[in-house]
Formats: sequence, C-alpha cells, structure tokens
Amino acid sequence: EVGNLRSIKYLTLESNNIKSLPVEMGKLSNLEKLVISGNREIYNPPSVVLRKGTAAIISYLRRLLDGMLTNHFDLSDLGLTEVPHDITREYTALTKLDLSRNKITILPKAIDH
Repeated sequence: EVGNLRSIKYLTLESNNIKSLPVEMGKLSNLEKLVISGNREIYNPPSVVLRKGTAAIISYLRRLLDGMLTNHFDLSDLGLTEVPHDITREYTALTKLDLSRNKITILPKAIDH
C-alpha cells in the first residue's frame, strides 16, 4: 500500500493512465514533490486541487481518509466547483459533509433529494 511509504519525499507518477489517486496517499506527510503530469484523466482529486500542488493534494486525500474513518467529510475552503463524484458514489454512509466556502453551483442528485 502506498500509504506505507511514509518516508518518501519525491514521487513521480508521470505519463501513466491514472484516474484517481488513492486516499492512502494522505498518509504521506513527508512528501514534498508529487509529479503527476501526463495523466490527463485524473478526476480524484478534482482539478482545482491538483492545480494547487503537492501539499494541497495530500491535504485533500488526508481529509478523505479522515472522512472514511469518521463518516464526517470536511471539504471546506478548497475552491471546489462541484461535489467530488467519489463522495456521493462511494461514501454513502457519511453523516456530515462540509462543503462550505467553495464555488459549487449545482448539487448532484444524490444530495439534491
């Protein structure tokens, strides 16, 4: 599991077919540089988080990891423009979802009803 590589400082996953980074990467607290260029179809983390760089990506994945343990997902202050698809598809047991202070304009049907 990639989360066990806690001493890793540099990780390059450049030019693969990665679509989603595993939430276990949120455990990589020493990671200083993550290179993921050339993976055009990454949807998790959302592109707004990916553009902010390594620290933001690890923080986002850590928030997802914490949410999986507590069923409380804090996705506030991330600049999200939409609710991440994984949240409404995979984490149906969530009890609290904080999406405050983002730029979301439309809620997915799973939340809307």
